[in-house]
Amino acid sequence: MFNNYDEYQNGGGYNTGVLVWHVKEMTSQINSFSDNLIELLPAVPYNSWYGNPISNDSYAGHGNVYRPPLPDSGQAWWNGIYSSDFNYLDDCRRWTNSQHESRYFYFPDGGQHVWELTVGQQYYAWRESGTVTLPRIQSMKSDFFSDSNVKGHVTNSMTDGTRPSTKDWGRYVSATQPPVSNPTHIAITNITRHSGYMTLRVYYNAYAGEIKQNTTISGNATIAGDLTVNSGVTLTIASGATLNFLTGSSLTINGALISNATLTIPSSATLAVGPGGTVTFPSANIQITVNGNLNVAGTASNPVTIDFTAPYIYGMNGISFTGGSSGSFTYCNIKNASYGIYASNATIAVDHCTITNCAQAGVNSSGQLPRITYSTFTGNGTAININSTGFVADRWITGNIISSNRYGIYLYNSSPMYIEFNTVSGNTDGGIWCSHGSTPYMRGNTISGNGGDGLHAEDASPAHFGSYYGEPGLNVVRQNSRYGVYANSSNVYLGSTDTHYGMNSIYNNGSYELLATYNSYVMAQYNWWNYTYMPYFPPWDLRSENGGSFTAYPGLTWDPNSGRTASMTTLASVSASQETGTPRRRANRESCRRPGGTERRI
Repeated sequence: MFNNYDEYQNGGGYNTGVLVWHVKEMTSQINSFSDNLIELLPAVPYNSWYGNPISNDSYAGHGNVYRPPLPDSGQAWWNGIYSSDFNYLDDCRRWTNSQHESRYFYFPDGGQHVWELTVGQQYYAWRESGTVTLPRIQSMKSDFFSDSNVKGHVTNSMTDGTRPSTKDWGRYVSATQPPVSNPTHIAITNITRHSGYMTLRVYYNAYAGEIKQNTTISGNATIAGDLTVNSGVTLTIASGATLNFLTGSSLTINGALISNATLTIPSSATLAVGPGGTVTFPSANIQITVNGNLNVAGTASNPVTIDFTAPYIYGMNGISFTGGSSGSFTYCNIKNASYGIYASNATIAVDHCTITNCAQAGVNSSGQLPRITYSTFTGNGTAININSTGFVADRWITGNIISSNRYGIYLYNSSPMYIEFNTVSGNTDGGIWCSHGSTPYMRGNTISGNGGDGLHAEDASPAHFGSYYGEPGLNVVRQNSRYGVYANSSNVYLGSTDTHYGMNSIYNNGSYELLATYNSYVMAQYNWWNYTYMPYFPPWDLRSENGGSFTAYPGLTWDPNSGRTASMTTLASVSASQETGTPRRRANRESCRRPGGTERRI
């Protein structure tokens, strides 16, 4: 730690901070113009080279190459070496007519200080043998690493990714190209003032900045800032490796990540994957655990792929979110996991994604309802499994294609306000299941060709075929192998006493179009049952038993959803407007509730 009196003496008094120095290694000392000697060079946070990180024109000296004249005779000359991304201050060389030699001792900021330089063999008479003292310009406040605020900025860390950085001294390339410098994987962080002393942390095997060539991380490693894997580059995490993220740090994959170890993202960190990025887990017993943030942002033409190789049959693999974490997935392919996404009390959004071959579930969420839009689920155990979320008004399960899974959508004590415009087809054990007090509102869905039931409601789950605001259902339920709609100990609302709800098409299902059982009551008016004439006493394929009952009269004598493909485009556009905040007109929901003895029950 240094306390230096500088130009801030009238306002700031003594500077307090840490000066960081760098050893510059020589290859020869014979020609001082080649700038090859061993010396210490300061890493200065505010130096204005290329205006990065902060232009300091208000300090002594400015610009990329300008240095003020020396206080004595002679002229200051910049030595021609740009700092590039390692950004250590090199000396200016001084040419004096009397001595005809170059001397390296001038620094761009003001003040006077005695600088000790240890050299080897001597080539100039003015250098003494062993330790020689040279004058240098005293450090200013802007030279110090500290947690103090200097002109609106705090510079209290130094890594391979900062300016200045901890990279080694740059190797000369040409007069027109910046030097090439290699990362040291050293991070100096948390530089903090105390009363009379400073503290800091030093990390080895630390990574920050850009990864520009294929790299393998092994052992106990630290992500010490913002680390980016460039496009076309592969980062490999070795088996047994551990990544420790410092507070506020992030890992961004624009190229490829191959992880042979479980990744854990802490609450203060972010993992991001950009367009075209790939994340691969070669072993089936590895997963991502997210305590912080995971942002996956592919595009339609350049999606992201996250591949777990194979579902782990003896445990769990996939992407796991813990309480308070968040995840956003856009144009992402997730495949070959136990759970594609497993979330507990986390905020999850999935849009335009494809989730395939996840043995337990494509998306499994408990405690908080995810938003899932315009995505495709195939070959999973349950495509979307929602558990204990209660009623949620600001989440959608909208516009998805859910096919060839075991179950399509399974709700347990969960009541999403919008399950709309989905195609749920070809799932082996059922289309949409509602269990244990689930109260979803479903509109515009096509539920067809599923094994078991199209809509299955059990254990006091009052499912609604219509919007929360009383708009018609416009659902199509057809060609499911058992029942179109099955209600077990649940009141289900497919229609109402007027034209709120209703407008659903339920026909050509295996056993019955509707079965109400075990004290269930189903309001089913104003729907199409594939009858051009709907009798007062309903036909045989609408059935009740074991204390169940329903009301299906009056029924529709025409199919309101005969042009399903064309109408889906219209419905989807309506949904999109609702997602951007356009409010719906709230209808009188009392007309949708079970009437008190005003209808004939069969």
